[in-house]
Amino acid sequence: WETAYCLGKYAHRELAAATGAPPRTLRCLEVGAGCGLVGLSLAALGCSVVCTDTGPALPLLRRNVDRNRGVVGGKVDVVGLDWTDDEQLRILARRGPYDVIVGTDVVFAQRLVQPLLRVLHTLSGANTLIWICVQERCSAAFGEFVEALPQWFQVRRVPSEKLQFPDHACIL
Repeated sequence: WETAYCLGKYAHRELAAATGAPPRTLRCLEVGAGCGLVGLSLAALGCSVVCTDTGPALPLLRRNVDRNRGVVGGKVDVVGLDWTDDEQLRILARRGPYDVIVGTDVVFAQRLVQPLLRVLHTLSGANTLIWICVQERCSAAFGEFVEALPQWFQVRRVPSEKLQFPDHACIL
C-alpha cells in the first residue's frame, strides 16, 4: 500500500527528531502490519519492533520478517492482535507502553474504529508517538476516527508537503 511506503520513508527522515531519541533505544509497535513494511523499516533504523496483525495475515507477515532478519539492525517480533480480543490486548500490554506506535491503512471499517482507538490508548504511554497514515477508504470510518482522535490523544496532521510523497491521498 502507498501509505506504508509513505510512512516508512517519513519515519526514516523524521523519527529521531520526532522522538528526541536514537532509534536503537526505541520500542515500536506496528498495528495492522500487513506485510510488515513499516515495522521492518523501523527495524532497519535499529528500533526494536513488534509487528501485529490478525490471524489470516500472520503467515505472510512472519515470512517477510524471517526473510529480512539479516538485513535489519533491530529486533523484530510478530504477534497476533485482533483489536476486539481483550486477552490478546492484555498480553501485548504487558510489553508496553511503546515509545512509538505506527499503523497504515488501519481505518477501513467503521465497526473497528473504536477497537483501534482502544488498542492505541491501551498500548501507549504519556510520551508515546503515534503515527497513523491512511487513505480515506471508508468515509464513515475515516470521519469517526478523525472526530474521536482528540478525545483520546493530542493530534497533529502532518502537512502533505512535509510528507514528500507524490500521492496526496496519504494522510498522516
